[in-house]
Amino acid sequence: MAVRFRKDRLRWQVYWKNPFTGKQESSFHATEKEARKADDQIKYRLKWEKETFRPTETPEREQIDDSLGAVDFLYLQRKRFGAKSLEWHVACMEVPLELLGSKRVSAITTRDLSMVIDALTRRKKRLHGKELPELLAVTTVRDRMRRLYTVLRWALKQGYVEHLPMLPELPSGEYGRIQPPTPEEVNAILANAAPHIQRVVILGAKLGMRVGPSELLKLTWADIDLERGIVRVPAARKNKREPWREVPIKNDILRLFRAWKEQDDIQGMTHVIHWHGHEVKKLGKAWHRTLERAGITRRIRPYDLRHAFATDALRAEKDVGTVAKLMGHSSPEMVLRTYQHVVSAQKKETVEALPDIDDSFLQYALPGMPNSDKLPLQ
Repeated sequence: MAVRFRKDRLRWQVYWKNPFTGKQESSFHATEKEARKADDQIKYRLKWEKETFRPTETPEREQIDDSLGAVDFLYLQRKRFGAKSLEWHVACMEVPLELLGSKRVSAITTRDLSMVIDALTRRKKRLHGKELPELLAVTTVRDRMRRLYTVLRWALKQGYVEHLPMLPELPSGEYGRIQPPTPEEVNAILANAAPHIQRVVILGAKLGMRVGPSELLKLTWADIDLERGIVRVPAARKNKREPWREVPIKNDILRLFRAWKEQDDIQGMTHVIHWHGHEVKKLGKAWHRTLERAGITRRIRPYDLRHAFATDALRAEKDVGTVAKLMGHSSPEMVLRTYQHVVSAQKKETVEALPDIDDSFLQYALPGMPNSDKLPLQ
């Protein structure tokens, strides 16, 4: 045992070795005099009262509720998510807790997880508390199952389970065919939209920006070079290789940007998308009111404006790699996979544009046609 001054704590430390556990123990004191006095007391106890160093028996651990519902609650307490992340977590765990909330996590089986997948696959989408006729997208089912498995892995680390059930095969994550707004629908939305929604439509459909907080809603005038006609788009976090990308502004809408800039300079606004002097965080209610005024009854999301950009560019037979770069994809693979129907149509148009075969040959070549027996032999 010994006494020393700890510069990192600005206090005097007395330390010694516990004769029963073999571990070093210590105490801290404000002055050297107090530390020396404590050191003498420890020496006395080690010589004459050694039993006072024997560890007391720890009480039995209180039985903890290890149901999935209780474990999920403890997980949330530990993680302390923000409002948006918490909202997403609650949505992900809604079905698992309905089916398995009272079941002990140690008793959850692969069959139970398959049951959750089946329930999620049949789950209807919701909007403002109302069910929509569409089912949850396959990618949403996969994301929600991954969140459930994250909670189970946390339970494993905390000792609530000794092993995890095998995760069943998840539904294929391929994206379905995108049905973006048509040019007529885009014009109808613009004609019935509030000024900030009009800007959203232009930026989404004509620049291919991600319509949401990751790109479009955080765009500021500092990101726009009106002299060069360029928007420097702050890329979403998923694309770490390119923190930003440059997208040219179409000549016929460049004057719109200049008019917006003049208006915003007068109001002192730094963000391109704003409403009544405030930065916009969500588009939901304003977007759906706009669709109602435009007489559009089918479901169109703000994000589908970005899909309209890709679809229109591919139909104009523009290079897939260039389209991918403008949209912020690291490779053309995502564009090819998501918009395969558009690319296939281009392939058909390309083949149909080839010169026709002479009719005089076809009349001999087609089965059952007159004079087909007069074809030259090989």
